[in-house]
Amino acid sequence: MFRRTLPILDREIARAIAIPTALAAVLFTAIFALFHLSRIADVTLDVVLSFADFARLMATLVPHFLSLTFPLAFVFGVFVAYGDLRASGEWVALRAIGVSLHRAIRPALVLGAIVLAVGLALSNFAEPGGKRRLKDLIRSVAVDVLPTTVRTKVFQSLTTGVLLYVGDRTSSGELKDVVLIDQRNVDNARTIFATTGRIARLEAESGGGYAGMTIVLRDGVIEEFRENQTVERRARFRHLELPVDLQGELGRRTRFLAEFEEWSTPLLTNQIAALRKAGEKVAPLEIALHQRFAIPVAALLFVVMGVPLALAGGGGKRSLSVVLSVVLVGSYYVLLRTSDGLAGSVPSWLAGWGPNIVFAGAAVAVYAWVSRR
Repeated sequence: MFRRTLPILDREIARAIAIPTALAAVLFTAIFALFHLSRIADVTLDVVLSFADFARLMATLVPHFLSLTFPLAFVFGVFVAYGDLRASGEWVALRAIGVSLHRAIRPALVLGAIVLAVGLALSNFAEPGGKRRLKDLIRSVAVDVLPTTVRTKVFQSLTTGVLLYVGDRTSSGELKDVVLIDQRNVDNARTIFATTGRIARLEAESGGGYAGMTIVLRDGVIEEFRENQTVERRARFRHLELPVDLQGELGRRTRFLAEFEEWSTPLLTNQIAALRKAGEKVAPLEIALHQRFAIPVAALLFVVMGVPLALAGGGGKRSLSVVLSVVLVGSYYVLLRTSDGLAGSVPSWLAGWGPNIVFAGAAVAVYAWVSRR
């Protein structure tokens, strides 16, 4: 039905936009994923993940990546398609037979509406759900994998103030030649040497589930230090168990995922109402709620601004299209982050939709300028 209703010109322009958009979306998403590798390693306590566990973690981030890369890829596709139309001389021919800018922009607006719909689904449902699953997976993977994947012959940070060194590790997870530096209590720092040990997962006494983690050490020596790093006390042991607040550490390392980012839009709306009733400050949450709709709508603004710029000479070369796409979308996200800092200073709706208002004004000005040429 779509092919029958759209004239040939619209179908060709739509195809010219869709192909580079799809390719750019894959490429940009892969680049974003590479930039997140170090963060994934950090929040999983640097454990050695299997390919399946790593793929599961990255899959939960795909909606987040796409919410950023899809608009960028779409703008790139618009610049490529309309830039090629101008560079090949086809735009001059189309203008000669009466095709106006208003007519030429139609297929881009149709695709922009599709990008808008996809963006709304991503920002309001898929992305919050993905971030919620990411936190759960990080905790599950780190807890399940850590006991049998502790790295050997390097100091590994388990939690804040706890470093673990293992000389060797058997396939069953038994640790050999263990050194543990515990500086959680600065007034009672200690270094523990043990012949063998293991990391054990503790199950809750009632109801099952995860209760905590402990490091079990055997046949070793504890050295406790004073503030000047001199040994205050030395004691031997046959069996020693040290609890590790692994869940708390994982919570600290995943604080970059704000709790409200895990809430679906209906839940976020209800939480805002409850907090406002309780007299709490809700401006940051209200801005985040407005942005879940404002960011997808920006796709149409990118079309209204991008198509005239490409036809006016801003496209043609693929490298220039990439640069213009990054500049256009990057400028929008800079305004977006700036508006986050206006919480409480201006109405929440204005902070949330402010970048769109600025871009709408710029888009109308550019469109009017090109139309008169």
